[in-house]
Amino acid sequence: MKSSNINLITKDNFLESRNEKVKRIKYISYFLLVIIAFVSIVIFLVNYRFSFGSLVSEQNNLLEELSVFSESAAKIHVLNSRIDNTAKIINTRNKHNETILVVTQNLPSNVDIEEFELDEFEIAIAISSNSLEGINEYLNSLFVLADDKGFTSVTLDELSIKGNRYYVKISAVKI
Repeated sequence: MKSSNINLITKDNFLESRNEKVKRIKYISYFLLVIIAFVSIVIFLVNYRFSFGSLVSEQNNLLEELSVFSESAAKIHVLNSRIDNTAKIINTRNKHNETILVVTQNLPSNVDIEEFELDEFEIAIAISSNSLEGINEYLNSLFVLADDKGFTSVTLDELSIKGNRYYVKISAVKI
């Protein structure tokens, strides 16, 4: 037998299978080329996005934005501390309105207040009237208030007459 008859694959079949293999290899190589190009672009973009230079620029931009907020936050903090301090001062100061109301509530209609001084521990009042009866009535009510509202002493500092009016200066010491 001859060797040419032994080969079962004809030359045409061999060439066709070889061409198919070459086509497959071309498709595979194109597919791999596209995948490699895509991966390269992704790696480039990731590297560009997260590179040291871009991170530094983003950090600087963020710090600039935060500095604006930190100035606002500092102003808000200062305002809040001022409000808190004002509230503390208001809460710790003496209740002068209550003291003034207590001292003037029993003032008769014919008695006028000429002077009124109020500090932390003492009240000084200068009153005047056409009659001693109104002054007496006010002094008696002031003595009763002294016992009820925490005054340690009530002192008549001055009593004078000017024309037809009587002038009295009183001081009271608070506890």
